[in-house]
Amino acid sequence: TLDTTAPSGGILSGLNLYYNGNATVTISASGASFMKVWTNGTAAGATSDTEVPASWEVYDTSKTVSFSNQGTQYVHAIFMDEVGNISAVVDSTAITYDTVAPTISAVSINDGDGYTNNATATVRVTFTDATSGVNTITLSGDIAANEATDYTLTAADRSAGYKDFTVTLQGADGTKTVTAVATDFAGNASTSASDTIVLDTTAAVITGILRDTENTTNLASYVNDTAYGVKIATTATDIVNYKIWEGDTEPSSWTNISNATDLDDGYFIGSLTLSSGDGLKTIHVKVQDIGGNVTEATALTTTLDTTAPAVTLSPDVTVISTVSGYNTVTFTCDATDTNSSAGLNYELKLGTSVIKSGTFASTVTVTQSEIEAISSGEGTKSFTLEVTDAAGNTGISTAQVITLDKTAPTGSITANTYYTTGTVTVTIAGTDTGGAGMDQMKVYL
Repeated sequence: TLDTTAPSGGILSGLNLYYNGNATVTISASGASFMKVWTNGTAAGATSDTEVPASWEVYDTSKTVSFSNQGTQYVHAIFMDEVGNISAVVDSTAITYDTVAPTISAVSINDGDGYTNNATATVRVTFTDATSGVNTITLSGDIAANEATDYTLTAADRSAGYKDFTVTLQGADGTKTVTAVATDFAGNASTSASDTIVLDTTAAVITGILRDTENTTNLASYVNDTAYGVKIATTATDIVNYKIWEGDTEPSSWTNISNATDLDDGYFIGSLTLSSGDGLKTIHVKVQDIGGNVTEATALTTTLDTTAPAVTLSPDVTVISTVSGYNTVTFTCDATDTNSSAGLNYELKLGTSVIKSGTFASTVTVTQSEIEAISSGEGTKSFTLEVTDAAGNTGISTAQVITLDKTAPTGSITANTYYTTGTVTVTIAGTDTGGAGMDQMKVYL
């Protein structure tokens, strides 16, 4: 029998699009008894290809083949019958051979922030793969169970070179980790990469206290200056920003705590300038921790009072002596204060020395002996009343002068030596060296 017809109908099938190892190809050819199968990167195989096997093998309907180069590869085959007729070369469709795993260059939670106060976070995975391309990203870690899964990428994702995922951080406050693995179309998996972030949903507990600018004294309910400090007490160690303001308009921007006087003892000191104009001032304090949590302290109030009391002093006598009944002076005191009259204190001064002091009273009595304990001797004594309100403003009265007279007056009387019946003219002379002056006299026989 003469046979000049080569095997025909050769088909190579059953191949996947991607491989990271050997492939098994399904072979079909009519009239074939032997075959040669090889692989290379040429779409149209030829019998002159260097990869063509030297020897024929018995025809089979499947064969496992290997690839020697990364990238696009093809399977080629020729068939021979029993009498040596050889078919044309049969080529497979293109496949991609890829044994190199993808690379994850970065995993970033919330753009690399170290802290967050929101359990919902954005995870960006940045990746590369030179050959088959990244097919899926697998997430795991401290995220919701349904989020710890494989995510199939789109062509746009691969073109961008990254993929953003929205995840829900799980568990109580603390450090959270999200891990990613990239797998390419050939099935190669990258080394895992991860990022961490601290979940902090607990706001700081703070107390605001108005202080003087030297941080030595807590302020009272009334102040007489506009520049002060605010002591912000807290047990939190992660506060980074604060705001202090007076009135209804909150500042739009935060002040970093490094700009405050940080005493590192459970509190720090910020500064405050009150608005001008006497009256009640309301001060607000907010802090922000590193996680973004904001706390506002209970509002502070103080009354700005820059007006001194109006003070008057009136004595009931202008002269005193050592004589009982004439040896005291009682001053009537008056003080008018608009803003802080409830906290008035006084000092009654003799010259520059305090003779009486205490909580403001409408009358103050001073004795001759108290006066002489400060300023001995006869003569004029100058008194002033100083009244200080709760804000520290001091009003001073006009000086009132009292005369201390301890010396009795002296006098003489002269009459005619001779007289008859009728009126007698008497000449009387009196002198007072104590300073009080002559007031009364008695004449008798």
